[in-house]
Amino acid sequence: TPAPAQPMPALVRLEISNGNGVTGAAARLARSLSVDGLKTVRLTNVKNFDVPVSRIEYRQEQQQMAESLSERLGLPLKAKEEASPRSDMRIVLGHDATQASHFK
Repeated sequence: TPAPAQPMPALVRLEISNGNGVTGAAARLARSLSVDGLKTVRLTNVKNFDVPVSRIEYRQEQQQMAESLSERLGLPLKAKEEASPRSDMRIVLGHDATQASHFK
């Protein structure tokens, strides 16, 4: 008997939050980031722009995607419990990311 077809994995919805106050930082990352299975659905600002270090926030079911993104961008991971209704994963840009060349 043939193996059952694997269901297509759901698209991971990504939110990019600007936590450093550099105008357009989140939009720039969104434009340069192209990852299969990942779609940027939201760009936001962190209130007060007081995030010292960038990070990737993810839920357990996105761990594989988060690890791959972490390796590519050189960002630490932070698991989160609660689900956001608007996105599955979030990249928060901190003051360590104010150089545009930080992410390639």
